Amino acid sequence: MSCKSRSINYKCRCRVKTSEEILSRFKGERRQFLHTLFTCAVKKKVWFTMDIDQAVQKTGSPRKRIITAFDYLEQKGDLELKVSGPRLGFRRIAGQDIDIPAIKEKLVKRFVTREKNDIRRLQQVVEMVNHAGCKTRFLMSYFGEDIEKDCGHCSLCLNGENAPIERGTAGAERLDFSLMEKLHSLRKKYPEALQSPRQMTRFLCGLSSPLLIKNKLGKHELFG
Repeated sequence: MSCKSRSINYKCRCRVKTSEEILSRFKGERRQFLHTLFTCAVKKKVWFTMDIDQAVQKTGSPRKRIITAFDYLEQKGDLELKVSGPRLGFRRIAGQDIDIPAIKEKLVKRFVTREKNDIRRLQQVVEMVNHAGCKTRFLMSYFGEDIEKDCGHCSLCLNGENAPIERGTAGAERLDFSLMEKLHSLRKKYPEALQSPRQMTRFLCGLSSPLLIKNKLGKHELFG
């Protein structure tokens, strides 16, 4: 059994005012709270980043107050705010016997199922694009509704024809073979991370994995 908690990082940068100018509008406890909050920010090349969990510990204030403060400062035009990707943290609950192989198998099955569903949905998009009839009717039918007649404004209804998207070798003559050589060389260098066609596809599509991270391939020029 495991327990998880959501952690959110904020990125922010000053638009017009400095932190001193922002603090000058506040007094007493609110000023001290914001001053402590600002000291939690870490300066990057352009943005300041802040870990909300660390800010909660340092300020002694609840998460809701910190987020509300950021939202308020953004509304006043003091800061430009950007939320970076939420992440999940896990910890093991003491006293629990965990079947690691069983959990691993369960997670693998879950991710495989999710990936298959994503591919299936993508294929349905291709089917809609290639549909020989009214595309609006096709889409409404997917959601269980029949509009009984063509919409009159989709590409098929307006043009009277549909140019299907087909898989093939179109453009193969323009392939950059030097790029292919780099790819094959990279595959030989990192066989564990790039051995299967699936691994190669994920690498070229910019989809990370533990092995890609381990070998620092996410920074390679061919990634994505």
